[in-house]
Formats: sequence, C-alpha cells, structure tokens
Amino acid sequence: MAINDIIFNIDPSKDLEIIRWNDFQKDIDLLANKIQTNFEPDVIVGIFQGGWVVAQVLADYFIKSNIAGIRAVKDKNILMPEVMFTDETLHEIKDLLNGAKVLLVDEVIDSGKTASFFLGKLYEYSSQCVKTACTHVYIDSVVKPDFFIHEFTSYKNFIFPWRINRDASCMVNYILRETDADLYEILANIRKVFNVNVQERAVINALKKLENSMVVENHQGIWRRII
Repeated sequence: MAINDIIFNIDPSKDLEIIRWNDFQKDIDLLANKIQTNFEPDVIVGIFQGGWVVAQVLADYFIKSNIAGIRAVKDKNILMPEVMFTDETLHEIKDLLNGAKVLLVDEVIDSGKTASFFLGKLYEYSSQCVKTACTHVYIDSVVKPDFFIHEFTSYKNFIFPWRINRDASCMVNYILRETDADLYEILANIRKVFNVNVQERAVINALKKLENSMVVENHQGIWRRII
C-alpha cells in the first residue's frame, strides 16, 4: 500500500477549522429549516463522501424524499457520475430523476467545480429542478448554493467529525516528518503548526493506524517515521 493511500494532505498555511458533531447537527437543523421553507425535494443526492453524510442526516427531515449518493468514476478515462440508492427499492436513475425536484448536497463547496459537474449531469437526467445545499461555501465559488449556513472568504481546511481520524493521521504524519516526538509533543506541535486542539484520543488512534501501516514506529515512547 502506497503512503498516499494512507495519508491525505492538509496545508498548514491555510486556516483550519474542526467541526464537532454538536456544531454539525446545529448547522443541519438550520439548513433543513431553510430548505423546508422554500423547497420540497423528491430526491436528495449527496456528493461522496461528505455530502453523503449530509444527505443521510437530512433524510430525517424529509421523510418522503428518496436518498441517493453520487460520485465521479472514470469510464475509458471519461469522468462519469455513478449514483447509488440507500433504500431497498431498485430504481432506474433516469426514471427516478425524470421530472423530479432534486436537492444536490455537499458539506463544503469551495471552488464549486465538483458541484457544477454534478449539476450538469443531473439536468441531463431530465430533472425538473435541481437546487444545491451545503453547510459551508467559499464566497468566490463558481456555484452559489441555494441553501447554506456559513460563507468563508479565504480557502481553509475543514475537519468534519467523520474525518477526524483520517485528518489527525495527516497532521501527525506532518509533525513526525519534521522531528521525532512523544505523544504530548505531537499534541503540542499540532496546536503550534495547525492552530487547533485535537483530542488526545484522535492522535492515539492516528498513531496506531500509522504504526499498523508501517509508516511510523515507537521506541521507548518516542514516535518516528520509518518511510
């Protein structure tokens, strides 16, 4: 397994914000209220991976809506959408979306390129109306979502609760690239470099993951990279 399959990159030069579960749920409550006031979707489509989580949580507020996930896959080097459903009914995607009111959701829309790609594909399926929603949007995104909660003015890294272990691994790997360290030095360096407080449990889980993947090793309490 290549290290790029294990480690994702977080740019320490960008602002970083950790979203806790409680804060995420508050944002979803506000987002659902905004949507319900203006729109009743027949289908909610979540963009993998974060938008899939948003779609699943929104499902509690829109019990009549079908829920689907969408991601981009390559077919003969051509980027194509792949749609998956979460209920037990098998649907033909074009039949389901033909004439339907669709809500396309993601957790963050930054450049807007991903949302733009899927918007075009959903209209190709003859959707009657496609609206977009997210919790966080970059002010200069090429797609301005119809519903959102937070707008940010410069690119930043977001760590959502379902990604804390993955992103903690990234931060730990970054720290250990610079110097060997014990657990508490790693925690302190994460605070210094990334300006966030990551829970000790998440860092311990990240170290175990990296150790099992033979990226780091521990010698008498000191952690160091081995690849």
